[in-house]
Amino acid sequence: MTTGKVFLLRLRWELQPAAWWPAPPGYHDIIVRQEEKYPFGRKGNVLAGLWNSLERTGVDGIVINDLDTIIDPHDQQVMMMAIRTDPMAVWATPYRLWPSSTGDKSWAWSHGETQGVRSQVDTDHPTWFGFGFTYLPAKLLDASVAAGLANWKYPWVDTKVAEMARSMDVEVKVVRNGCYPKHINF
Repeated sequence: MTTGKVFLLRLRWELQPAAWWPAPPGYHDIIVRQEEKYPFGRKGNVLAGLWNSLERTGVDGIVINDLDTIIDPHDQQVMMMAIRTDPMAVWATPYRLWPSSTGDKSWAWSHGETQGVRSQVDTDHPTWFGFGFTYLPAKLLDASVAAGLANWKYPWVDTKVAEMARSMDVEVKVVRNGCYPKHINF
């Protein structure tokens, strides 16, 4: 049973000023603390703690917006429409990852069909996804917390959550209808 309620989360790294890009309306800024080996940080710990505090509020899941991924009102509206059609699925959005972020020679999509393989093929059936602007359903968050999400560190949190979704047969869908957030780490 779903409630139609989601928590809107913007992940902000400790060293990024809040004023760098104002949070979209309704979003809550959550700070990810750095580890000694920056940029590694406690992303999994933050998500697990947040989910543990939210799970009794009856939300269907969390919409994550990483601070380095810019969304506009249309992106937000289309994401919410997609979630309403299937709140039990992961909803990933198509945004480009740039070489300065990935170390690759060219840009690649933030989702793909083969784990560990970035490409310029925009698939409707991804097996992996980045958190730039993504919806994670409650069932997946519950299982991730039980599997140790609190101890997962960036950059492996997105990967491990995608692996968890695959192991649970949680469908991963791509938000379409003109939803194109911008990854600004270029």
